[in-house]
Amino acid sequence: MVSDSPTENSKNVSHLKLSIKPNFYNRPIFKILLSLLIFSILIGIAFYLYEIKESKLRVEFDKKLMLHENNKLKLDILRTQMNPHFNFNALQTVIRVLQKGELSTGTEYLFKISKLQRRILESTKREFIEINEEIEILNLYLDIEMARFSKKLTIDFHVDEDLDEDTQEIPPMIVQPLIENAIWHGLSDDRVTNKN
Repeated sequence: MVSDSPTENSKNVSHLKLSIKPNFYNRPIFKILLSLLIFSILIGIAFYLYEIKESKLRVEFDKKLMLHENNKLKLDILRTQMNPHFNFNALQTVIRVLQKGELSTGTEYLFKISKLQRRILESTKREFIEINEEIEILNLYLDIEMARFSKKLTIDFHVDEDLDEDTQEIPPMIVQPLIENAIWHGLSDDRVTNKN
């Protein structure tokens, strides 16, 4: 700064420091804070989208679980309905054998019925059993039915060669009602000569 009087010019000189500061948004601290804010927003959006996806997956899983439980319950109800029907039919067969006076055969079939009932109870506690186990149960059942037909019933099991009977599984008692109905409603007619 220079004074107005030229004589004192040299004496009245003083220095003034002027510093120009950048606006707040041009400062490094603002840029850091802005970057943190944007990063936080992006993480929040990502977390929100993840939660939506997880929620949809949970709902879908719950629906499938409910459907599975519903199907299992229906199958259990069907099994409880089949067992009394089967028991009645099996006992009718034994009664007919005993009425013919074949006491040892009747006793043998009662033993097979009890063995079959045990196998059915064991298998129906599980959701799936191996195919060979289902065939063993079917053979026990069919042995009892053969008594009714005086051994005139022919049985052949054909399992696809590509299936491994020891590892492939099916729901228990899924085939037996079909065979039982085929026998009682198809082969029990005396006009049917080929009881295969």
